[in-house]
Amino acid sequence: MLVIAAGLAGCSSGIELQNGSGALERAETTSQELGTVRVRTTVRASKSGVPMRAHGRGSIDFRDRRAWMSVTETTEGRALVIETINEEHARYTRYGRSEAFPRGSRWSVLRSKKAGVPSRRWMMHGGRYPAEQLSMFAYMTNVGRVGTEEIGGVPTTRYAGEVKLPGYQLEPIDFWVDDEWRIRRLRTVTITRDNEWRATTTTEFYDYGKPIAPITPPKDADDITADFDRQY
Repeated sequence: MLVIAAGLAGCSSGIELQNGSGALERAETTSQELGTVRVRTTVRASKSGVPMRAHGRGSIDFRDRRAWMSVTETTEGRALVIETINEEHARYTRYGRSEAFPRGSRWSVLRSKKAGVPSRRWMMHGGRYPAEQLSMFAYMTNVGRVGTEEIGGVPTTRYAGEVKLPGYQLEPIDFWVDDEWRIRRLRTVTITRDNEWRATTTTEFYDYGKPIAPITPPKDADDITADFDRQY
């Protein structure tokens, strides 16, 4: 998806191996062919023992290879709204009004000459929103079929796999596809090796093929690529 999930491979322990890699590839292709999808995401996390919650919504335009997301993160009663736009070669971010940003922030952009790198780099530093979740498919191994479940009244087949990323414990991924091989749900569990950061992120996909608002990246975003490279 978004050419972010490339090189798909694909089991968590105790699940039935049934050509999981092929299932993931088929689901990805079918989802892209429908052109658009809306998403909603929830995060339950803790950092250094402090709980954090987040929820958000967004959309993906597979034809233009862009994704938009608005997420509200709440920590110790303080809320922060984060808006992002992901493209193949760039990730744009801005913050809404909050204690940290009384007037909100300008758009910033992280760029790369190689497709998919901005979201993958964000992923390597803990990002687990839809674009980053999808980019993790490129690192999935041991994919297997778990069983069947209903999501919002829709019958689905559930698959599971795992990802090993530097700095993180082995990370399980579950994804659910319907009878038409559309991805309906995606869940990741993130734990750093030092257990400082723990998060479960669940994203649901719906309204496949329906019109969405145009996703238009800002032209005057502040380029933070060099700063990001120095920081990380």
